[in-house]
Amino acid sequence: MKTRLVCLNIALCCVLSCAVIGQGKWKSIASPQWGFSLKLPPSATQQSSSGRPTSAMYDLYTAGGFAYVVEVTPTPSDALASTMIEQTIQADMREAAKLGATTRWEATSKQGDLFKGFTGPVQFSTTDAGHAAVIKAIGGDRGVYSVALAPLGDESAPVLRISVMGKANREREVVAMAKTVSSMVTTSSRSAVLVPTPKPAPTPPRPIAPRPVPTPKPKPWPVLKSGEIELAGTVESISKDGKTVMMTVGTVKVIGQELIALSPMRPKRVLLKSKLGWLTQGLYVHLIGENSGVGKPIQADAMEQTPAPAPNPSPPGPIPPA
Repeated sequence: MKTRLVCLNIALCCVLSCAVIGQGKWKSIASPQWGFSLKLPPSATQQSSSGRPTSAMYDLYTAGGFAYVVEVTPTPSDALASTMIEQTIQADMREAAKLGATTRWEATSKQGDLFKGFTGPVQFSTTDAGHAAVIKAIGGDRGVYSVALAPLGDESAPVLRISVMGKANREREVVAMAKTVSSMVTTSSRSAVLVPTPKPAPTPPRPIAPRPVPTPKPKPWPVLKSGEIELAGTVESISKDGKTVMMTVGTVKVIGQELIALSPMRPKRVLLKSKLGWLTQGLYVHLIGENSGVGKPIQADAMEQTPAPAPNPSPPGPIPPA
């Protein structure tokens, strides 16, 4: 029964996507400043107001009972685009969860860019002039929105955010429209996009009232247990599905012993339980997992980035298997 329901949902999303695409030739929206273009329904009309959010680019369109927001936010110099996307999704989903259920989704554009998205309920303010166009477009101050986010290049590039809003009883159409619009996004370059000085334009504030959300505290590093081993080294390669990592191990540690530097360093195959968006080739990381023995893959129960140690030869002693 569950399999049939999943198949029906997938089929319905495909039908909805085909239906919205088939409603005439779509309108192309291009941003030469930010190096991307996308398409919206042919009847999409840009709206404006006296307010605007702090984003470098923020455009609001309405068409067919939906509201569309196209937004660009620069990535801070001391952060990664993938990290900023994940923190944004978590913060917005926590806010939306106060009104009802939320779900996450992912989709790949025709160009091959991965968009991470989520769907949830939203409440608009009837006293906020910036929300008037959205309320008028969807026919009420309560609805649902689906958001897709992706970097416009590498990890230092700005982040593109596409939001589609509609009435709650049209949730499946809202999700299908968000996935359809994001699937048609094209970028002019995979490298980092330079941040230009944005042209001032009378555009509305973000339809969702922003609230300061504290940065989530990282989980404490687990205590090493009997039968486990802690490895640290450099990431050499990552599989396409992001769940297998080859690394060069420089140090090892087991319970009851001090940290030991390996000489020579040893290769190790690491298996991840899920894909880590922040993990890239060349990072120095450490992990904890069950000691599987020499030459065998290790299942990482915990992994995080850590500073590479300064050269400091360890005293002679038994070297546990990596």
